[in-house]
Amino acid sequence: MNDLHKDFADFVRLVMGEKEANGAAIQALLEAYRLLSSNRLPAPERPMTLNYSQPWQVYEIRNTITGRLYVGRAAKGFLNRYPDGAWWFHHNEDIGQDIVIYGLQAFQVRVFQCVSSEDMCTQEYLMYVNSISRYNKNEPPTEPLANREKQGGS
Repeated sequence: MNDLHKDFADFVRLVMGEKEANGAAIQALLEAYRLLSSNRLPAPERPMTLNYSQPWQVYEIRNTITGRLYVGRAAKGFLNRYPDGAWWFHHNEDIGQDIVIYGLQAFQVRVFQCVSSEDMCTQEYLMYVNSISRYNKNEPPTEPLANREKQGGS
């Protein structure tokens, strides 16, 4: 057995373990092995850069130690809501207490761009209801901002 076959056999055992593989799986593994061993991997896609001043953004502030999170929306953009991105100056007591206990480095902020006010409200609500432990004191509204504004709401 030449070195390529031995290396490929080791690669298959590493990926598959002791499981049996059919012809299609072996073919896919062989193609993956050839790409990996030849350094001809496709260039990674460049990630989209998010403009934090764009309207209709939903964000989550997550305590990476406890898993607890705050879900919010920024109708005028995250940086308009939190100048210089300093969200820690503007939040509730529970987040403040956890910053003291765990440190600011224990928190991760993720911002998501939405395509409309309705999309923003929907995304915020879905993120909220799909989280287990939250800092939020109130449940987000289920209807879009545009509808509430037409009805005279805030």
